[in-house]
Amino acid sequence: YAGLQYENGNLNYVLNNNHDDQKKWVTNNTDIPTFDIVNFSFVDHKEKIPYADVSLELSLRRLASVSGKRLFLTPNLMNRSSYVPEKTEKRINDIVFRMGYIDYDTIKYQIPDDIYVEHLPNPIEIKSQFGEYEASFSIDQGSVVYIRKMKRNKGRFPAESYKELTDFYKSISKADNTKLVFLTKT
Repeated sequence: YAGLQYENGNLNYVLNNNHDDQKKWVTNNTDIPTFDIVNFSFVDHKEKIPYADVSLELSLRRLASVSGKRLFLTPNLMNRSSYVPEKTEKRINDIVFRMGYIDYDTIKYQIPDDIYVEHLPNPIEIKSQFGEYEASFSIDQGSVVYIRKMKRNKGRFPAESYKELTDFYKSISKADNTKLVFLTKT
C-alpha cells in the first residue's frame, strides 16, 4: 500500500497499533467469506511517499468448488474487480480520474499432494488509454502462483471514449474471475 492507498481502510493508523488492532484490520479488510489467520505482518516504510507491506498467511476452509474429480478455483480472492460503469446512451461530460494507482498482488497457493493442475490459464494482458491489467499463473514447487497487476491512469478522457471505458472494466471483471482447474489423483 503506497501513496494515497497507504490510507485505505485507515491502514496508516493501524500500522503502529497493537497486534489485536492489526488482526482486526486484516479481518475487516480481507474480502473472503471464511478464513482463519495463520500469520500476518505489517512493515511500515515512513519515507517521502510512505508505503506499507502487508503479508498474510490464511487458511481457507472452502476455497474451491467441486464437480466430480475436478476442483475449480478462482485465484483472485483478494482484489477482484466487479465494477463496470453503467451503460449510457450518450455521455456528455468527459471522464475524469483524479487519482491514478497501481495494484500489484501475488498469491501463492500450496497444492495438496492428492491433486494436480489440469488447466492453467494463459497470461492475460489488457491495455487501454485508461490503464493496463496483467495476470499470470505459474507452478512453482507444488504451489500455484498468481500475480495480478492493475494500473489505472490519472487524467481527463473524452466523453466519446466511454464505451472503451466500460469494455476495459468488463474485460478486467472477466479476467478477475478466471478459474484454475485441478483433478484429484484418486
